[in-house]
Amino acid sequence: MRIGYFAVSLLFLLLLPSCSTKSNTCTLVACQSGATVKLLVNLPPDEMLHATVVACRNDACSTGTPASVPSADGDKLLVRLQGGVTVVAYISTHVFTPTLMGYELDSVFSIEDDAKDGDVYSVTVQNGGASAASAKEPVTYTASTPNGVNCPPACHNATIDKTL
Repeated sequence: MRIGYFAVSLLFLLLLPSCSTKSNTCTLVACQSGATVKLLVNLPPDEMLHATVVACRNDACSTGTPASVPSADGDKLLVRLQGGVTVVAYISTHVFTPTLMGYELDSVFSIEDDAKDGDVYSVTVQNGGASAASAKEPVTYTASTPNGVNCPPACHNATIDKTL
């Protein structure tokens, strides 16, 4: 009888803290703040291969040139950009019409804790000194808290989609 009473008492004490309404249990899901700029580029493959991509957040920019261009529908290749902003660009094929193919450029900016509504993002594809495609807009970030409202981290993301 004493062992049963002891076991029930121990179980009650172990379960008591988990029933508290004042505790705040957080999961450990990570998230990354950033912005994505999606842009259509109507250039033939030989011109896209020599084009320069300029991606900027406010006054900080990074540039790069595609090492190769996708040749088949569904291919997605990395365009390495270097400079003052952390951004990764991906180029994929885009069919404008059955006889006209171009590219979609997705530029993904990574930012730390300094996201502010009104940040201006721009992506330009330059071909021979002329702009082949560009997008430039201020953004309003959407906040997300994947671990709950009272749990870190809080992430801020925005998308500029010029492919629609």
